[in-house]
Amino acid sequence: MKRAIVFFAAVFALCCVPVRADSVSSTTTYYTHYDVTLDSGDGITDVTNIMMVETVNGFTWAFSTDCGGAGGCSTTLDNPFGSTYAPTTALLIGLTNGGNDVVLMTNTTFGAAAVGVDWNTLFPNTDEPTLLGDIQLATSGGPFCTSPGVPAGCINPGLDAVGTFGGGDGASAYFTIGDSFDVLEFSSGSLIGSGTSSVTSITTPNTPPVPEPSTMLLLGSGLLGLAGMVRRKIALRA
Repeated sequence: MKRAIVFFAAVFALCCVPVRADSVSSTTTYYTHYDVTLDSGDGITDVTNIMMVETVNGFTWAFSTDCGGAGGCSTTLDNPFGSTYAPTTALLIGLTNGGNDVVLMTNTTFGAAAVGVDWNTLFPNTDEPTLLGDIQLATSGGPFCTSPGVPAGCINPGLDAVGTFGGGDGASAYFTIGDSFDVLEFSSGSLIGSGTSSVTSITTPNTPPVPEPSTMLLLGSGLLGLAGMVRRKIALRA
């Protein structure tokens, strides 16, 4: 009988008495930022529906405000989902001139070499009108797509095509997160702006749960009652 009581007391102590945690774990979330500035006087009326293709996170989406024109402007594109870890490189693809031309945000080396060069010379394996249609399809509505091949409710064909471009013809246009990039308009290969990229990290502590007093009392009283039943059975057998 004494062994039974000691056993239940030990269970009560282990289950119900809060244990002090010497260290608190934490979760770090990384947010990707893209600051884009378009040059003035280029006649560009808008830059919209910009999609980010990141080599670590797969596909994420971002949308700029209408930006450009005679005065130029600056806008910040943020990863709307928040990266769970820092991406390494990215390629931004969007539309301009009312959705009639493709815009690429590329590394500065690629951008300098692409000025004045037509699309077919730069990207012989990607048809610009087809890619333009795919981007329009991918940004025409519906839920956000975080990766290619996501099931129903998400417009996949456009994203799949953009991903193929980023992994093929457009692979050399990727820029490193944290570096500057150029903004190119096609078909003419005009340099219409520049930008910078960065990653911001936010660390959130994860506090361990503490048993509620009512739960402790309920479990403790139950264990004590069970101990009493065992004691009575032992007494009856004696």
